[in-house]
Amino acid sequence: FELHSAIAEEKIYANITETSTLVLEIDVIKCKCGESFECENERRKHILNVHFKEKFADIPRRQASYQCSEPDCGLSFDRRSLLIEHLAFDHSFLSPEDFSQHIPSSNTSTSSPNLESQSPGGNGTEIDFNDSVSQLVVQRIDQQKKHMASKVVLKCPLCDRVLLSQANFEDHLELTHGLKQEAVFHCEECNFATSFANTFFHLKNGQSHKNLPQSASVLKCLCCDVDLSLDTLAKHADTQEHKERALIYKKNLHYTFRYSCVACSLYFKSTTKLNAHVETTHKDKTAETMVMCHLCDVSRPKSKFGNHLMAGQHVHMVEKECAMLPELYGLARNCLYFSCETCKFAANYHNVH
Repeated sequence: FELHSAIAEEKIYANITETSTLVLEIDVIKCKCGESFECENERRKHILNVHFKEKFADIPRRQASYQCSEPDCGLSFDRRSLLIEHLAFDHSFLSPEDFSQHIPSSNTSTSSPNLESQSPGGNGTEIDFNDSVSQLVVQRIDQQKKHMASKVVLKCPLCDRVLLSQANFEDHLELTHGLKQEAVFHCEECNFATSFANTFFHLKNGQSHKNLPQSASVLKCLCCDVDLSLDTLAKHADTQEHKERALIYKKNLHYTFRYSCVACSLYFKSTTKLNAHVETTHKDKTAETMVMCHLCDVSRPKSKFGNHLMAGQHVHMVEKECAMLPELYGLARNCLYFSCETCKFAANYHNVH
């Protein structure tokens, strides 16, 4: 009988590549925003701390201890984050549906290829694939290194402290400098409003601003009605007057910028601008991007968002706003009425653009 069998080298590497692809596709734990995680627990904590941050915004910071106020509980924690996790996971402040809306549905087949029928030997001989497994481990480590290298290192413009993620940068701004994440900065070049942290990140890394000098006025502070550049942004945002005005203005933001990308926390005046952002920024994401209508406080996948805009709830909310603020819809004296005959919709003068 035959002791050895010669196998073409390209057949071996073809099977290694196929096995590598299969393992990498199955074994990735992701959030819809694109972040990857080593385990399910890390993903749940990420969803809680990043995508549902505002739900727990009323819990005070810098307390000596944090006590659960739920009936018949009374547990105490030394960290705010532990109390939030306790409320979310033990008292079901977040439902499984809340988490699932940020978990991408599997779009890859998990069925194993018929490796027997594709055996490189083709004559009943077998190959020890320990070497290919080692190759997979090396590839996974290389991927992790590249993932870490791609993480943006942010230097705080107010105190020069270095932060290793945008979430840490936002927490640092709020805890150390009292800068909350109100979307009061309008990038006039890109036509969206967002928070100080997002604005700083956008100006430092955005392609549309790459060749502009730092002194160029490309921003407007919506609550203070002041033109800003990257040079003047941090100093202005850190003033007490701005912080007070931002807290007041955020209640009126959605009269103008009422549609947002949930993953990026960018606010747009119209769905046209929102759709353009999703198509350019999230075109390579496997999971569908979630977008939100703040007039109705409703989030939907981008493909289904048009259905919401034509549904009874949205129409009712527009009619309600029109009755409360007729001057925005041209129904008061000496006002113009804005309508688009092509798109068959009426708009107030803030978001008709």
